[in-house]
Order: sequence, then structure tokens, then C-alpha cells
Amino acid sequence: MGFTAEGLVSYCKNALELKTRYAWGGIFRIATVPYIAQLSSMYPGKYTRVRLSLLANEVAQAYLCDCAGLIKSYYWGGVGSPNYNANTDYNTNGFYSAAADKGPISTLPETPGVVLYMDGHVGVYIGNGSAIECTLGAYGDGVVKTSVSGRGWTHWLKIPMIEYPEEKTGGCNKNCPYCEQGWYPYTVKAGDSYWSIAAQEMGNGTKYVPLLEFNDMTVSDVIHPGDIIKIPLGGEWVGI
Repeated sequence: MGFTAEGLVSYCKNALELKTRYAWGGIFRIATVPYIAQLSSMYPGKYTRVRLSLLANEVAQAYLCDCAGLIKSYYWGGVGSPNYNANTDYNTNGFYSAAADKGPISTLPETPGVVLYMDGHVGVYIGNGSAIECTLGAYGDGVVKTSVSGRGWTHWLKIPMIEYPEEKTGGCNKNCPYCEQGWYPYTVKAGDSYWSIAAQEMGNGTKYVPLLEFNDMTVSDVIHPGDIIKIPLGGEWVGI
């Protein structure tokens, strides 16, 4: 059975509905006394007395994972990670190194299921400028939903264990809803500019001029995350 980007997003959304706590090295397994002891022995510097006391109160109630563990548990069979595989046991930087397809966060594609990365931390992009991550700190303790904008992500990447939808190039060549109208919608993301949108969707940043004309806009028009830009078909573009 393949593990898909769509499946990863659905899994992360379901994880939001469960009680979770952040635990270094955790792979989405239920809190037990032996499991907490195992994790604390692996990362003794991370598990303070205060943290151990808090986790002890979550025994049999909360699932324990860290940011990478949330993602790994999906392709290891779901909650509990029943199909653990050492060959795919990547940490955050391991995910980055293993990814052949990646780029700066300013070029984040509208592809739910891509992994978001910053040094030492990962999350999952779920679309429309939002992410799901397992974290500890100002954003929460466990699996939470956050906004991509302002979070500090530096890169996006496609991990090899996940199947991602194919991207079209060279214009629309399939019977889709946009063929007759001559354009497809692009949802503006944080950090986008007319140049970056043209570069990503039309193959060249200098095409921002005809892009503006196509949308009856000028460079003085400000765009915001969530705005819809019409991308004309027929040039070099990526995705719908």
C-alpha cells in the first residue's frame, strides 16, 4: 500500500483530534511508564524532572511523539507505529538530506502533504497557508495547527516515503475544468510576489508583466495570502 500526500494530510488532521504530548524521540505511541523511561534514557538531557512528572500524568491518556515522529508514524502504519523500519527512521535533517525535490519556503507549492522544514524541526503543509506540526513551546504541546506565515520555516521538501501528485508542465494537456476558460487559479502564499508567482507557474519571473495584464492588475496592487491569481494556460507552468 502506497503512502500518499493526501493520506499524510488526512492522518495529521486526525491526529489533531487525539490527545498528544510532545516527547523527544516519540513515534506516536501511547504513554506508558516503560515507554517514557525508554525515551528519557535516549534523550536524558531533554527529560527534566518537571517534564517527566507531566508525562507521568498522561500515562494511558496521551500519545507521545515529536515533530519527525508524527510524519514517520504515518508511513509506519499509523498510530502506534506498528511497522517501524530503521531504514526510514529519519530525523529532521535526515528528511532534508533524503529529499530530492525541495526548495526555499518562498517557492512553497500549493501541494498539501509537502513537508515544511527549519533547522531541527519539521511540519506538514495542509494547504491554504496552514500546517500541522508536533511541537513544544509557544505554539502548544503536542500536535497543533499553525499558520505557515511567520512560523520560521526555511524550506519545503518532498520526502521519498510519500507519493506526491504529478505536476503538469508545458500547459494543460488534460480534460480539466480550466481548459475552456484558458486559466487556472493560484492561491497566494506568504512571501509570494508577482515575480515569484510568474517564475513558479509560468517558468520565468519576467512574465510577471503579462501576468499582471491578464489579471487587470498593476505592480501597485498589493497581494495577500489567500488571494486568487489567474494563471494563463499555454506557457510553462507547474500544477493546478
